[in-house]
Amino acid sequence: MKNMAESIERRLTTAILRGEYVVGARLPTVRELAIQFKVNPSTVHRALKGLEATRLISPRRGSGVVVNDPNLVSDLSLMPAWIEALSDQPSKAAKLLEELLQVRRLVAADLSVRCRGKIIKQASQLNALAEVAHAVPKNDIRSLRKADIAIMQFLRETIGHTVGQLVMNVMPQIYKRVPEVEEACYYWAQKNNTFFFDLFDAIESISDEDLLRKRIEEVFLEVDTVSVKRFKWLLARRQKLKDSPAS
Repeated sequence: MKNMAESIERRLTTAILRGEYVVGARLPTVRELAIQFKVNPSTVHRALKGLEATRLISPRRGSGVVVNDPNLVSDLSLMPAWIEALSDQPSKAAKLLEELLQVRRLVAADLSVRCRGKIIKQASQLNALAEVAHAVPKNDIRSLRKADIAIMQFLRETIGHTVGQLVMNVMPQIYKRVPEVEEACYYWAQKNNTFFFDLFDAIESISDEDLLRKRIEEVFLEVDTVSVKRFKWLLARRQKLKDSPAS
C-alpha cells in the first residue's frame, strides 16, 4: 500500500498548501482519514509520517495532529508541491514561480561574480555547450532542457558551490510535478536563443563586480519575465479548458 500512502500524503499536502486546513487546526483522526480514503489505518499512519517529515503537521499530545504554517516551517524542497497545489490559481502559482526565479537569479549573479575566474578558464567548453543549446529546434522542449541541464551541471562542477546547486536543483523537480513550468521556462528559446552566449560574454568581458552582477541579473530577468507570463497564461488556458462544457 506504499503507493496509496504516497497518494494520501500528496492529497493532504495539496490541501494544506491550498489553505483548506487552517493553520493550527487539527487534522481528522487516523480513523476518520482511513474511512475517507477507504484504506486501513496503517496506510494513513505512513502518509502522516511523510507530512511530519516535511514539517507540515505536528503531533501534539491531547490535540491530535496539528497543521503548521507552511511559510514558517517549509523549505525549497516543498516548492514543487506548492506550485502544483496552486496550479488552478494562475496568479498565485505564477507569483511563487516568479519569487523562485528571483532567488535563482540572485544566486546565479552572485556566484558568477565570485567565481568569474573559474568560469573564464572553462570558456571554450561552455561556449561549445552553448552552441549545442543554440542548435536545438526551438520547439523541442525536451532537448532544450537536456542542453540547459548539461550547461548548468558543468557550471555547478566548475563553481563547486553546494548550496547554490541545491537552489538550482529544485527546478527539474518542479518540471516533473507541473509540466507547464517546463514549457514556460523553455519558451524563452522562441524569444531569446542567445541566452547563454549573452551570459558567458558578460562574464568574460565585464571585470567590475557590481556591473557584472547587474548584467547577469538583466540576462536572467529577460528570460524569467517571459517564463512567468507564459506560465500564468498556460495555467489560465488549462483552467479554461477544464471549466468549458464538453462539446
